[in-house]
Amino acid sequence: MLMVTATVLLTIHRLVWTLWPMLAKKILSPCASKFRAGSGYPLSWICSTLDTISNYATAIITTFIYAIIFGFLFRRRSNWRKNREVRVTLLVFCFCAYQIVCFIVWEFVMPMLKSKQYLACINLVMWVIWNGASALLYMIFSVSFRHDLVNMVRSVGWDRGEHKCNRVIPMDSVQNLPKAVA
Repeated sequence: MLMVTATVLLTIHRLVWTLWPMLAKKILSPCASKFRAGSGYPLSWICSTLDTISNYATAIITTFIYAIIFGFLFRRRSNWRKNREVRVTLLVFCFCAYQIVCFIVWEFVMPMLKSKQYLACINLVMWVIWNGASALLYMIFSVSFRHDLVNMVRSVGWDRGEHKCNRVIPMDSVQNLPKAVA
């Protein structure tokens, strides 16, 4: 339920920043963004039903909002390669699209499969991709993220075959270090 809420809020955030960039800070102020979630769920079947309904609502809402965003950007004739706002919108769209694919698999494909071995395999692969999707999408869309990653790899020495972080320090050199003054 939390991921569904986060997906809808992230999509609405993209919509506001794309359509009204000058007013976005006022619209999305910290006071306006606060909401409370109920901590106690007395009946599990109600939660299950609400979870299914919210999954359907998320799929429909995110698809509709991204159609509006891309229509607005296309009408404005934004430069798709150089505009940072378009790249961020594509990044969020790809992440939401993957979440919709997971929703379809979990809601429709999983109940149709009878073998538990296939279910476990599909769930494991989707879980691994789910946990790496954010970093992978940032590597694809963010130039500064790629540069920072390359600089980090070069600083450690992995690109030259060196392994600076795996060096073994002899015990006698550690014992000869001056003691810290308390």
